Amino acid sequence: MKSKRIFHLFINLVLSFILFSCAPPAIKTTTLVPARFHEATKLKEIAVLPFDGPGGRDFAAEIEGTLASVNIDDKQYFTLVDRTKIEKVLSEQALSQTGVIDEATAAKVGKLVGAKGIYTGTVTARNVRDNHYSEKRQTCIKKAIEYDNKGRAYEGRCIQYKDYFVSCTRRDSIFAFTPKLIQVETGKIIYSNNLSGTATSSACSDSSEPLASEVDLLEKAKEAAKTAFKRDVAPNYVTLEVNLMESTDDIPSKEGKQKMEKAIDFAKHNRLDRACELWGEARILSPNSASLLYNLGVCAEVRGDFDNALELYKKADKALNKPDDRITAGIVRVSEAIKKQKVLKDQLASISSTSAERKVEEPPQPKAAAPLAAPVEPQPKTQPVSPPSELAPKKSQAPVEPQPISTMKTETVVADKPPVKYLIIIKNANVRSEANVKSKIITTLKKGEKVQKLGKLNNWFNVKLPTGQTGWIFKDLVEEVE
Repeated sequence: MKSKRIFHLFINLVLSFILFSCAPPAIKTTTLVPARFHEATKLKEIAVLPFDGPGGRDFAAEIEGTLASVNIDDKQYFTLVDRTKIEKVLSEQALSQTGVIDEATAAKVGKLVGAKGIYTGTVTARNVRDNHYSEKRQTCIKKAIEYDNKGRAYEGRCIQYKDYFVSCTRRDSIFAFTPKLIQVETGKIIYSNNLSGTATSSACSDSSEPLASEVDLLEKAKEAAKTAFKRDVAPNYVTLEVNLMESTDDIPSKEGKQKMEKAIDFAKHNRLDRACELWGEARILSPNSASLLYNLGVCAEVRGDFDNALELYKKADKALNKPDDRITAGIVRVSEAIKKQKVLKDQLASISSTSAERKVEEPPQPKAAAPLAAPVEPQPKTQPVSPPSELAPKKSQAPVEPQPISTMKTETVVADKPPVKYLIIIKNANVRSEANVKSKIITTLKKGEKVQKLGKLNNWFNVKLPTGQTGWIFKDLVEEVE
């Protein structure tokens, strides 16, 4: 019986390997999507007042940290009133430091501290519960006596099993809260939602991994709830996995087939930049190939050109002349992205002006030292927002345009000092031909690779690659090493 189970397990593993090997290649693309509650994004200058419920005061501080951590295109999304100023006003007004405050009082406090929006709310659940149960196990109590080719006896396969049970525990945690955003000018609640997060851990008496502690599990549940809150009130990045097409059946030319196969190989090695170039070359040879049209649509989607991506997906759909789930998903995905662009643009419009009007009462921000290079000028509000991609990591998405030569300020390396080297700290880091995200990608470096610093322009480093090539890399993708 045991040998039969082992055989079935072996077959399943073989089938899984075959299916995995035959699975179409997929790439990941990261894009910026609008907040789920648009009204909540209109108030950027905010203060966080105490929350009611168990641990409400400490949780209010965590919500403040969550809002402060929202960073889009290397700019802080919200401006937060200094905590000490809030506590001073609450004390002077003889208001509670531990419970929720009504809308009228919150609006009054908001005017005194100079905020346009006030966050407060209630922690509604903070629980951990253990459920005990048993699981069945089997142990061999009798083995067959078998003989080798020399007639020597040995214990062979198991021919009799015995069932027994072990004690197990499933630990479930839940953290729930109801935040609300009060508009100071009107005293009205413009956002409120019931949010929760859960986490689970299981272990048995014979488990190799111990049961997660109540503290750790509750913290995971709380983080899940705070993540949902952040998605409600601010634009956020999402990562999607998109399958490519690798069929060459509709590519008549031999050269076109070779380019397609070579491009797929580059894509499998996280070199979509080179793959897209090859697909473009192959399309010249086979302009009506659905596979090539679709893959080029993926390329356009990854770089944020949704209109072009939609056009290419529709052409692929017509060329194939039959339904394909990948093409259908692509059309739906980019159509939705196009609809969201206007909302996203509105939600991002005031980041620069908000960042420029920091109040003196705010605590000093990290990296407050004088910059070594000229700051990036705020972009015109009419400029379209270009969502990020896996090839252009989150913090490198600021739409920086090349500046006139007369206004460029760069930092160069002093010749008599040892060269400064940088270590790549993310999985895929793009090196570009110019210091902006719209320029051509020269190559994509892996985490752990090193480059030599040559100079600096705003938030970009001019670097020398191990191959001897030079290019530009966004500052947040590397860290200095000796």
